[in-house]
Amino acid sequence: MQILIQPQEDYTVKPEEIKAHLDEIRNKIAAQVAEAGDLTQEEYDDVVKAVVGEYEAAKKITLDEAREIEANLQGGFEAIKAMIHKHTAK
Repeated sequence: MQILIQPQEDYTVKPEEIKAHLDEIRNKIAAQVAEAGDLTQEEYDDVVKAVVGEYEAAKKITLDEAREIEANLQGGFEAIKAMIHKHTAK
């Protein structure tokens, strides 16, 4: 008997699921960054890669979506850093 297995790359993600996952990803990143305190750009990028990688590995988002989300979020380092400093410098 022979069993054929199709590649996992044939899955699709609906736009509303992507938005929900993006919100979850942002919240996870913000929580990890706030917990870590003062991060460098490189450390922030590592957090972004790790969190986005979790969603891609779990097949919640595609590889292309993961790359796009990662690039988009890595560009927000200064805004995240300013927001955290604003809320922690009281």
